[in-house]
Amino acid sequence: MKTFDSDTRKQLKRAARDNMRGRLASITGVQILNALPFFVLALIFYVVFFVRLFVYAFQGGFIVGPGTPEVDPSIAFSFLGDIIAMSVIYALALLLIGAPLTFGLMRYFIRLGRGERPTVGVLGSGFLSYFASIKLNVCLGFRSFLWMFFPVIIYAIAGTYINTNTAGAGYIFLNMLKELIYFIVMILIGIKLQAYAGAYVLMGDDKTRGAWESTKESAGYFKGHYMDLLLFNLSFIPWGLLLFLLISISIGVVVSMIAFSVSGSAIAVAVIAAFIIIFLLSCYVTCYQRTAFFMLCDYLLRAQSASEHLSHLISQLRSKKNTIFIAQFFDFTANM
Repeated sequence: MKTFDSDTRKQLKRAARDNMRGRLASITGVQILNALPFFVLALIFYVVFFVRLFVYAFQGGFIVGPGTPEVDPSIAFSFLGDIIAMSVIYALALLLIGAPLTFGLMRYFIRLGRGERPTVGVLGSGFLSYFASIKLNVCLGFRSFLWMFFPVIIYAIAGTYINTNTAGAGYIFLNMLKELIYFIVMILIGIKLQAYAGAYVLMGDDKTRGAWESTKESAGYFKGHYMDLLLFNLSFIPWGLLLFLLISISIGVVVSMIAFSVSGSAIAVAVIAAFIIIFLLSCYVTCYQRTAFFMLCDYLLRAQSASEHLSHLISQLRSKKNTIFIAQFFDFTANM
């Protein structure tokens, strides 16, 4: 039977890089187009927020009387109501626009991992499965909430207890221990939540599947492979370090240019060049990681299907209903 080990992981990642070769423009373009609506929505939100904040201050929201730095309750509650309404509208816009875009982007990575040559037009495929994409987005969000609710509550309670009942070295030690445990728990929860993302493969291939069913089935494929998934993610740390190194070097170069009084135009060129290089590498790494991940999902799905088919053949052999199954069994095992 197929097994997932370090060699298999390397083969999947190598295949992902091969599928991405010569596709930098496409993988960058599709991610820019995907991020653009999110950027516009965020820009609108913050512009409206600061305009409302300015109006609030102009109305005297910060000062009730001459020289009195107090808040007018009526204006403050009005401002708070506006912010809540804006936040709800922003969240709904992210869901209604972001969910199908994310679905389309994941389909792009899935098709790229399968050796196809997808175009940026695949990004719009999520709108062809509009309600399915929204259901999947809500389902993934709800599962994230279920897994993170109690750890966050426990973290908050532990923090409150430590802050009010400890001091000195004990306070420092317990806070460090709390943060370490929370960090480890969040990593483990993140691995579990990532396993649900295989639902993009299942729902994209079969439009009749439900979101909850697909996320549950996807997690089932990773049963017994969570450590493999953790190691898979850790294998991308060198790429993250490379990005960090490039950012650090870029900042160092710009600061040095400023310190040596280099012309403003030269500094601007250096900043733009550094931004382009870092952005392109970031797009490449993101595509690389997600494409390899969906290739891993496909691999585990095929392995599960092969295991189920083998079990079915064995049960038929045991029942001795038809000798033709013997030939099927040996044909199957010969191809393993």
